[in-house]
Amino acid sequence: MIRGTRIQLQTPKAEQGFAMWQLASDSGVLEPNSSYAYLMFAKFFAETCVLAVEEGIPIGFVTGFIPPGSPQTLFVWQIGVSAAHRGKGIGKHMLRELLRRLESKSVCYLEATVTMSNDASKALFTSLANEYSARYQINECFSAEMFPEGGHEAEWTYRVGPIPIQS
Repeated sequence: MIRGTRIQLQTPKAEQGFAMWQLASDSGVLEPNSSYAYLMFAKFFAETCVLAVEEGIPIGFVTGFIPPGSPQTLFVWQIGVSAAHRGKGIGKHMLRELLRRLESKSVCYLEATVTMSNDASKALFTSLANEYSARYQINECFSAEMFPEGGHEAEWTYRVGPIPIQS
């Protein structure tokens, strides 16, 4: 539960993958993946995902995974929050929840790729770094030329950490 709200942060179940896909599709800002991808995240990567629910209705999600060979890193694939709930810090609450959940696995780095035009994500990750008094690095991950469809911006890796483990 996010203090002062009716929003609960849950580990998604496979049947909630559709709601995650719907939030991404309706967002107007995220590149939606196939519905199958969200079902897979909710079923096989639920431990590294979170679903924000208000009065039984999904209003936000984070999909992520621990990359092979980087057991201390949570890679955030997508963060989506319904338009009516944006700007209220829900994305940051969901990331904090994931970091709290993954403390026992010694996860102390957070990574995500972000385009330079995505001011909300850039602000979110730098703010999270400041909150945890952690460093952050930005490096190009995928150049624009690597995207076959053309017109896609370069994706930059934001790496935050080490984040102090509280346990």
